[in-house]
Formats: sequence, structure tokens, C-alpha cells
Amino acid sequence: MSTTAIHLYCLYSVTEIKALSHQGYPLTYELTTESGSQSNEFAIDHSSGMVDLLRILDYEKDPQQYHLKVKVIENGRPARTSTVNVCICMAVDFGMC
Repeated sequence: MSTTAIHLYCLYSVTEIKALSHQGYPLTYELTTESGSQSNEFAIDHSSGMVDLLRILDYEKDPQQYHLKVKVIENGRPARTSTVNVCICMAVDFGMC
């Protein structure tokens, strides 16, 4: 996880993908935006898959939705990868996403 992350609470956890690891090798998680660039708002713990905030978001000024991609790498031989799409919504009504 980035050392600048604000650990307010876990926004999302990609741990359910661990079921894909049949060989028992360690998993590594990488987070990017939908376009493939690094996120300025979120960070991921590379070993647990927990997504945290890098800064406090402003409901009135920031986007209402963030579309991210989490790449999960099983560090075996050969290494296997999988990608999960994640939508994080800033909303009072969580039914909006």
C-alpha cells in the first residue's frame, strides 16, 4: 500500500479472487484507472487487495464514479494474471452504481 494512503476504511477488497489461486502461490495486486494510468485518488495494498483513499474526496467537486482495474498476479511458475473491474461511487444512495 502506498505510504501516503489515508486509511479511513477499506473501500473495496479483492480478496474473493484468492479462490482462483489453486496452487497456493502468493498473490500480488496492482491498481490502475480504467485507461491504464495510476490513480491519484486510490491505492491498493499489494499483498491484501484492499483499496484505500489517497486523499479525502469532495462530493461536490470530484467525479461521482471512479472506474478502476485491479490486476491480480499469482506468483507461481508460470505466473497467472486476472483482472477485476471495480466501480467506486460517491453517493448518498448506494443504489446509484
